[in-house]
Amino acid sequence: MGMLNKLKKFFITSKSWVIDLKDCTTMPSGKVIVDTVQNWADENQKKVTFVSNMKPVTFILDGTKYIVNINRERGAYTLYITNCE
Repeated sequence: MGMLNKLKKFFITSKSWVIDLKDCTTMPSGKVIVDTVQNWADENQKKVTFVSNMKPVTFILDGTKYIVNINRERGAYTLYITNCE
């Protein structure tokens, strides 16, 4: 099973998921986070409504509110998206 399929399966069965910010070696701004989440939603044919576009970025997806946390791993940044309800 490819990594994308694993992520899709992980997303479908849990209330959190991860988006890697490839080539991002500096702390991402709120705009970069919003753009990344919006691109992910577009690619996965999901509709997101942003509650806050400032850190911490929060949004609603399928009636559930999520928060985006940032972590630095292996020299790049990763977005951890978790259910905040």
